Amino acid sequence: MKTEDGISFATLHDGSYFGEIEIIRKTYREFSVVSDTHCVLITLKKSIIYEDIILNHSDFFNTMIQ
Repeated sequence: MKTEDGISFATLHDGSYFGEIEIIRKTYREFSVVSDTHCVLITLKKSIIYEDIILNHSDFFNTMIQ
């Protein structure tokens, strides 16, 4: 992730995820991500977080919010 002037402040690695906390907290996204290399991006609908992850995978959900 980079600031507006192009300074990197975070690097995501295989298996990383981002943007979920805004869905959980029901807030607007403050940041964007730009890939420097080819990547595979998978998106989730809000309903999957609420109807599946929270109900059926509480350990993973707790990890997400920490």
